Amino acid sequence: MSDPLDPREFIGGYLAEADEYLAAANTRLLELERSVQSGQSNARAVRELFRALHTIKGLSAMVGVDPIVDIAHEMEAYLRGADKAGGFSTSAAVEVLLQGVKAIEARVRALANQQPIPRPELALLDALASLKEGVPARTSPRSTELALPPELLAKLSASEQEQLLQGIAAGRRAVRAAFVPSTTRAAEGITITSARKRVEAIAELVKVLPFSAPPSGEDPGGIRFLLFLLTDADDAQLADAVFAPPGEVLSLASTPVAVTEPETSSLPEDEEPEVAEKTRSYVRVEVARLDEAMERLSALVVSRFRLARAVASAAQRGADVREVTTILGDVARDLRDLRGAIMRARMVSMAEVLERIPLLVRSLARSVGKTVRVELRAGRAELDKAVADRIFPALVHLVRNAVDHAIEAPAQRRALGKPEEGTLI
Repeated sequence: MSDPLDPREFIGGYLAEADEYLAAANTRLLELERSVQSGQSNARAVRELFRALHTIKGLSAMVGVDPIVDIAHEMEAYLRGADKAGGFSTSAAVEVLLQGVKAIEARVRALANQQPIPRPELALLDALASLKEGVPARTSPRSTELALPPELLAKLSASEQEQLLQGIAAGRRAVRAAFVPSTTRAAEGITITSARKRVEAIAELVKVLPFSAPPSGEDPGGIRFLLFLLTDADDAQLADAVFAPPGEVLSLASTPVAVTEPETSSLPEDEEPEVAEKTRSYVRVEVARLDEAMERLSALVVSRFRLARAVASAAQRGADVREVTTILGDVARDLRDLRGAIMRARMVSMAEVLERIPLLVRSLARSVGKTVRVELRAGRAELDKAVADRIFPALVHLVRNAVDHAIEAPAQRRALGKPEEGTLI
């Protein structure tokens, strides 16, 4: 009989996953807060925030961290209502949700430090539960609807429809395009995954909707994919991205109608969280293991130099070492390539290093009564993980000084003819 499953075996993986989803949750909450401040809804942020929390809840249940499950469950209940409202929220709700994420982070740290995990504070659970009673309604009835057949419109949640309509109102094109898989395309490596990757380079992907179609010789599975998009690209570019004729890219331009807002949500109740299809796969590795690999590589380099000296000595004695010398050259190149591969594995994106800065600035600005907006321009820059860990405290110090001393209080900025909100770039 096999040994029972020990959830502690998964703690390392859980902590890494939880950190990633908590970072995503904080990012989406800050996006939602900016939308609330501008009086707009943000359906996409609500859905992605829900999915991050739903995943954290599922992972926490798997390893038996019930306090996190309880907090995430209460947060989900509010987000379902916000999704039904088309992504509308309030400043008070965002503040409570941020407190909920902070409470989850504290319990994840306690687990990482092998400390007791406290039960959720009753005041926090009560505050989260009260949010469900104050789910915001739309600020005004929607007077337009997407140009879609009823059967397709029913497949889009209220928040997804709102996202498309907001894009149209902002001057973007809302379209739908179809990707048709086939055995020929599959043999060429052309799949819905590659089509999505190409589309996302030129458009905002709102939803991918699979639907059945009559099977054929090229498509024995009888499956099609509809992609609902917001974009500034033309039909030819979009058609090329999904490997379709230009005539199959159809506009979703809204038309005036009288509609009753559907009370539906695409967010799950308690089933497994929706897993977005990824174009890349990742393996999480402790930095210590990469350091160990680099040490082993260093030992190989030393052995290679010792072997080179031995070959040179043999050559001086008249031995034929031409073949061995050729092999030594190949080994040297392989060692350089291996070193480069290990160094690349240690690199982290600057955007990942900076993703905690906006939440830090928000906290600092509130503590000193200032309004500060953060603009991050990390691009594709990367740096070594050890360097990133050392540089982040210095960045925090710079940011703290900027908020405390470089940005004036709102009243002083008004007196100087500046906008009340300062910008930290």
